[in-house]
Formats: sequence, structure tokens, C-alpha cells
Amino acid sequence: MVKHTTICLVFLPMPVTLTIQLLLFFLFSAVSISCASEAVLKKVSFKTDPAAISLDLTEKVPAKVIKVDRKEVMIALKNIRSEKPIDIKGPLGGLIKRVAVENLPGKVTAVLVTGNRDFQDILPEWSSSGLNFKVTFLGDKDQKEKLAEAARKGSDKKKSDEPGKSLEQKKKLSVLKPKSVPKPERKQKSSPSAAFSVKTEGKPVKKEKPIYAGDTSDLLKVIDISQCRSELIQDALVLMKKQFWDKAFDGLNKYIDKGGDTCREQAFFMRAYACSMRDQSNSENLIQAADFLNDALAAFPDSKLTPFALSFLGKINLAMKNPALAQGYFSMIRDRFPDYPGMAEVFYFLGKIYGDRGYTEQSLNYYEKVFRKFPENTYTVDAGLGVGKGLYNKRHYIDALSILSRLVSNHPEKAYDSPEMLLNIANASLKLGKTGLARDNFTRVCNLFSDFETRDMVLSTIGDTFAKEGKYDKAMSLYQFVRDKYPGSEGFLASSMGLARYLDNREEREQIYNMIIQGFPEHRYARMAMMRLAEIYDQAGEFEKCIKQIEDLLATHPRALRYEAVKLMQKAYESLFDEKLKSDEYPDILHRYEAEQVMIDRMESRKIFLKVGLAYLAADFYEQAFNQLIKSYKLYKRSQRPSALLFGLARAMAASSRDVDALKMFNGFIKRFPGNKHVPRAHGFIGEIHLAKNDFNQAANAFARAEQAEKDHFHKGRFLVKKAEVFKREKKWADAAVTLTRAAEEIAASSEPHYRQLVDTYQKLGRSYIEQDLYVKGAEAFTLALKFSGKVEKRADISFAIGDAYQKANVLKKARKVFERVAASDDSVWARLARERLSTIELAQKMRNS
Repeated sequence: MVKHTTICLVFLPMPVTLTIQLLLFFLFSAVSISCASEAVLKKVSFKTDPAAISLDLTEKVPAKVIKVDRKEVMIALKNIRSEKPIDIKGPLGGLIKRVAVENLPGKVTAVLVTGNRDFQDILPEWSSSGLNFKVTFLGDKDQKEKLAEAARKGSDKKKSDEPGKSLEQKKKLSVLKPKSVPKPERKQKSSPSAAFSVKTEGKPVKKEKPIYAGDTSDLLKVIDISQCRSELIQDALVLMKKQFWDKAFDGLNKYIDKGGDTCREQAFFMRAYACSMRDQSNSENLIQAADFLNDALAAFPDSKLTPFALSFLGKINLAMKNPALAQGYFSMIRDRFPDYPGMAEVFYFLGKIYGDRGYTEQSLNYYEKVFRKFPENTYTVDAGLGVGKGLYNKRHYIDALSILSRLVSNHPEKAYDSPEMLLNIANASLKLGKTGLARDNFTRVCNLFSDFETRDMVLSTIGDTFAKEGKYDKAMSLYQFVRDKYPGSEGFLASSMGLARYLDNREEREQIYNMIIQGFPEHRYARMAMMRLAEIYDQAGEFEKCIKQIEDLLATHPRALRYEAVKLMQKAYESLFDEKLKSDEYPDILHRYEAEQVMIDRMESRKIFLKVGLAYLAADFYEQAFNQLIKSYKLYKRSQRPSALLFGLARAMAASSRDVDALKMFNGFIKRFPGNKHVPRAHGFIGEIHLAKNDFNQAANAFARAEQAEKDHFHKGRFLVKKAEVFKREKKWADAAVTLTRAAEEIAASSEPHYRQLVDTYQKLGRSYIEQDLYVKGAEAFTLALKFSGKVEKRADISFAIGDAYQKANVLKKARKVFERVAASDDSVWARLARERLSTIELAQKMRNS
């Protein structure tokens, strides 16, 4: 093989994040170079108009320019290292957005160029000294014309620089330089399932059986050995048609080694084909086949057999798990060889590559082309399987199930090739709720393929189908079977989760979940087990344990089930705070909230804000209560705001001097919830706001409405007392006395004794009588107050008021008696005042007697 340096311009529609090392390995595999010393990349410079990258090197090395994406180009240099740090000079802007240099394994340096817009075309060229490699990037139509002209000039110059080489030698040394990949035309979307239905269900049109199978085997049909006078070549072709690959390969090798030249081109491609069809499980054999294919392409770049070689290379790279390179070869055939007879195979593998990468839409498009453009070919059924799988991935379960069911019906032998078809049918059925059909197909998979990789998961899923039908005993038996037979497997964990779900015994369920959490802490089922444990605690009303469990989950797996976990934690907090509020444990709510405020606020739970606000309200922290309740108010829709929120927010507004807003909120609450138990209190708060503003008429009316709406005697009395306060402020003592009398009657009629309130009410009544000069009635009211105090000997103040009223009524005998009792009490202040009154009474009597 000739050792040489070459520039290969390859355009591959693939993302830059794929395995660049493998890409470069295969791109450089056709070139062999012996280097006495390691070359160095000294400088990278660039310019605009037109945009160009210039690389200064100490020696000439193999170079590749790879169009990775529409806006991504990689310049790869072999057997070289870059200076650290590399000197990059030039003005960014225009077409070029960013330039980066990276050293890769295998003595490869990559210069990555990112564009601000699509690179329409690219022109690479070496300087005459071979120490500067320049790549020009063009991004519009006019520049493309300049590129074509520059390329022609460069080609002419290169020819003149190599006078010693014949045209035939140059052809042999050249490597395939495909044109840039054109953008695919936008086509109206069609349904792959509909297309497939036409081919499987529509009325068949009589056609002649196609000549070609639609794959690389067609090489044996298009190869022309009519001019070959070598019996060895003719025998090799016969052997290959009979699939005697080793014998054919040996014969072709001998022919090429002996220098046969009548059918040398055919021999090169036939040898590569025979080699690729030998033991395909042997990676060394595949690499050897790739070498022979590259030899054939280098030796005969204009051969009509070129697309067959490219297709072989694509299939080899797929077998070697290099889908990015495979895609590049298949895309090259698609764009440059539209008449290639094996195009059905090309489209099939492109569909498979895109499908494996998760690009379902592109995958379906290629599969559809297989049976639209090539209705009878080797890959028609496999493409149908790809369509079914793609539709399943797109969640079009009905279409997927329809196509796959027809395929297995029309081609039952396909069910024996691999478990994939039956598994897809089973999974689509399960998604559609057809548990019986799903179970039948899962069971067929287990019967036909006894040792397939996911058998444990399939058996566990069969258990799920029984559970969905309510056949819990069968489901649990199967779950236990999987746990016993496949310990530690994926199916073991799935079955453990399933078994725990349907166990009645809470302790056993917790035991299974803890086993998964502790034994498989990094597995996704561990995260699910932690959630299930939290749910158990939540359902049992153990909200503190539920919250702790979720905190552990978020600490160990911050991204796992985050939405579900936070929602469950929010629910637990809501329930916990509600429970504590009902039991009047509002300090616990405030302590918990202030300790974890940042995390709780992130939940933005309107219910939590409500409970916390009411807790602050109960603790008389009115400003904090208002801040929490207003947040809850804004999160609720107008029609969904609960009565507790409106009433609590109104109270917080009133207590924090937001009187105008408070009045609006109280009135809105009364209008919205006229039958609520807090309506009387709302009227009472309205009355207090008006009373503070000396709006006596509105205050009296509000207290009157409160008393009328209230059904409890005690609270009715309280509202009457407040109404009497309005009359007192207005100096309407008669109205005050009447109102206080009614208040005392209501309080006394309460089912429970309220002596303190009765004492207070009768004292106020006594003072109202005194203000009217009705001293005897005042004394009687004070006497009743003293009676209900329960501590006659200790209420010297009330006794003194009684004596004072009798003295003013000139009932001196009763007055003296009362004052004497007060004077004998332990209360020094009232006792002294009582003695002074007794002296006054005695003096008055002496004066009267004299």
C-alpha cells in the first residue's frame, strides 16, 4: 500500500458530541504515515470576508476537514500536538462565531469551528511549503460561486505542482471526496402507518418480481466479469453466489497477489465483500474487511461499485457500534448515488440509526421510504417493525399495535427471529389497557425465548397485568416467583415494588421498601421506595415522618421524583399545620415555619400560607399574619377563596390599622358566606372599627346586626354590651341602661356560667343608672354585680359603689352598713375611703339632729 499524505473533505450530518476519537480513527485508517519527529501546531489565525482559518505547523501532516453539522466544522490533524496555550489570533464575527483547539487521543489535534449561520461550502488548501493549512468557509450563494472558481484554480495549480505523476497514478492516490450534503427538501408529512397499510392491506398491483433484493447482495448481480479471462474470478463469483465465502476469499486473494489485471477492479470489491461476509461476530475480521474496502475505494475511486463499498463500511461500523460513522457512509450513498439498487437497505439502516438515537420522526420517515419506494425488498418487513416501534415511542399505541399485529399475522416466522416484535405488541397492548392481549404476548416471548436478557422484567410485568385486572393473588404469586428466581435483578426490584404495593401488612411493606433503599441505594426503585414510604406515613397521619422521609429523598436524590416528592411534602405540611391549628398548637406551626421558611415558601402552597397566617393571627402577630394571608389570597381564584381566609385576612387588616381594606373584606366575607358562624363576629369587628372612628350610628347598627345574627346567648350579651358602649359614648344613658339590662339577661341565660362577664355588665349598668341620678337602681345593679363576683369580702370596690349610691339616694342606714363592712376589710385604700364616708354620714346626722 502506498504511504501518502492526503486531505479528505467529508461531510457527515452528525452532532459534535459523538465519539470523535472513533470518528478520527476510521477517517485516518486509510492513511499510513511514518514520522521521524512529532509535528507541532504553532498558531491558529483567522480572518473575515471571506471567513478563513489558517493553521501554522512545523511539518506537514494528514489533515481532514469534517462537516459535523450545519454550523459545526472540525479540522483534524494526525500525528501532531498543539502548543500550550495555543496562540489564536484574529477578529471573530461575521460567519465565524467561535474557534477552539483540543488534543485528542491517538496524537490527533482537533480545531473546532462554530458558525453564526450555516456553512454553505468549504475550501481546504495547503501552502506550497506544506507548513500552512488554510480552510475557507463560505456562507451564501455569491461566495459559493467564488469557492467553485477558487477550487478550480487550486486544482490546476496542484496539477502543475506535480509534473512527475501520471494521471493514472493520481487517480490511484486519490480518496473519495463526496460533495456537501444538500438540505433535505421539506415534504408534506404522511403517516408511516398509512403507508404501510397500503402495502399490506391494499389491493396488490401486479408487478414483475424485482431484479434486485435491495441490499449489498446485489453486488453479485451488477458486477461484470464478462471481460475476465480468469477462471479464478469466475469460480469465485460462483462460490460467492453459493455463500462459500472463505473459499471465494482465498481465491480472490491469490488472484490479487499474483498481479492479475484483467478483472482487478472486480477482484478488489469481490474480495472485500467475501471478507465482510465471513465470520461477522469476529471484530478483527470486520476491521480487515474495512481495510479491503478502503483499498478498493482508493484504487478505483470512480468505480460503479463504490456505493456497495460504502454500504459495507456503514454496516461494518454499525456492527462495531460506531453509528455516527455508519450514518456518514449511508448518507453519502443517499446523496450521491440515487440509482444505487441497495437503497432500501440504506434507508432502513438510516431509520434504525435515527431511531436508536431517539429521533423518532426522522426514523419513521426513512422506514416509510423503504416500503413506499421499494415495496418488495429484503427490508420491507423489518422496516414495518421499525415503524411499529417508532409509533410506539411516539405514544401512538393504536397505530403501533395495528401494524405490528398485521406483521406477525402475515409473517409469523418473524416472531421467532427475536423477542422484539412480540414485546412491542405486548407493551402497546398494555398501554391501551388490553391486559389480556399483553399477557398473551409476554407469555409467548417467555416460551419462545427462554434465555433472553429481560426475562425477569417480562415476568414481573405479567404480574402487573394480573394486578391491573384485580387478580392480586396471582400477581403476588408471580412477583414472589421472580424474587425467588432472579434475586438482585431488575425484575426482582420491580416485583418487590409490586408485591409491597398489594401487601396488607404495613410492617411487611415497610420492610420491603427499606430493603430496596438500603440494598440498592442508587437504583431508581430506591427513590420510588422512599416515596412509597412517605406515602405510607402520610396516609397514616404521621406527617412529621412523611416530611422527614421526603427530605432524605431530596437530599440523596435531588433530581429524582422531585415534583412528586415536593407535592407530597406540601400535602404533608398542609395536613400537619391543619391538625395543629385545630388543636390550638399554633406555636408549633410558627416554630416549624420559621425554622424552614425558605424551603416551605418555595412550595408556594396557598393552604400552607393560610395555616401559617392563621397561626400568626392566633398569636396576635398581626403584621406577620397579614403578610402570609395576603399571599394565600393571591394564590386562590376569586371563587375558591375559603371563608377562613377572608375572615382571617379581614381581622389581620383591622388589627394592623388597615381599616378601609378591613371593612371591605368583612363586608365581602358576609356577602359571600351569609350563613357562616363567624358572620356575627364580622359584624362586631365592623362595629368596633366604626366606634373607633366615632361613627356611632354605623357602630350601633353593626352591633345590632351582630346580636341579631348570633344565636348563642352569651355572645348575644357581649354584642349588646358593645352596643351599650356606643350609647355611653353618646351620653345616651337611658338607652345604655336598657341595652345593658338585656345584655345581662342574655349572659345569664347562657348554658354555662359567665360570672365575670355578669359582674362587668352589672357594674356598667349601675354606672349608667348613677349617670341618670337613679341611685337606688344603681345600688341594686352594683349589689347584683357583687353577688355574681363570688368574692364579696374581697370586692371592696363594688361594695363601696353600693354604699356611695345609697348615700347619694339618702338611704343613709343602708349606706352606713355597707361602708362599715368595707371599712373592716383588708383593702386599705377602700377601707380608708369608707371610714371617711362614715364620718361624713355621722356629721350629717349630728347636724340634722341639732
